[in-house]
Amino acid sequence: MSKKILAVDDSATVLASIKGMLSGVYEVHTAAGTKQAESVLETLRPDLMLLDIDMPGGDGISFLKKLKKKTGYDFPIVFLSSNSGSENVVKTAQLGATGFIEKPFDKDKLLAKIEAWLH
Repeated sequence: MSKKILAVDDSATVLASIKGMLSGVYEVHTAAGTKQAESVLETLRPDLMLLDIDMPGGDGISFLKKLKKKTGYDFPIVFLSSNSGSENVVKTAQLGATGFIEKPFDKDKLLAKIEAWLH
């Protein structure tokens, strides 16, 4: 059984890119923002979540804080952002994020990091 990845990003282009890079290796689910991610998480328990930081209608950091208050949150969360300033990297690490990937990213780097985080 392949591992399930949930990618949450407000950019359809980024979601399509992630799906294209990871499909065939992982079962990829996508959500176009945190509200849609909440709905997806009602029926899906991902093995790893890729979560954008800056999204209209709900940012990734606030979403992580909300998830941590719920029972059943026990999967790694990796943040995605084009803003890789040390403030974001430190803040996400302090909140318990598994990692941080700077956009844009390439397929080999993304696959290698996900493989490391899942095993």
